[in-house]
Amino acid sequence: MDAGARIYEFQPTMLHAKTLVVDGVWSSVGTVNFDNRSFQLHDEVTLCVWSEQFASRLGDAFANDLEHSDRMQLERWKRRGVRERVAQGVTKLARREL
Repeated sequence: MDAGARIYEFQPTMLHAKTLVVDGVWSSVGTVNFDNRSFQLHDEVTLCVWSEQFASRLGDAFANDLEHSDRMQLERWKRRGVRERVAQGVTKLARREL
């Protein structure tokens, strides 16, 4: 966030899908994380589409999701509690196995 990244928390529920739009024409939507572990070990699915219309609709859906999301503020992140910091630390240690 110090470097300008924006993080949003979707409020109605948790979303597991990952979406990606490149140059308004190539899109990917699915559950796969973009890393070697996900590609090689996990049984997840992603749809890749070359279509301006699909990319536009995916972008519109993302914009709609942002309307139902809260932007994480850096000050709030820095004030998170000890329990959350410890849980994040433990998760970080086990991240290669998750």
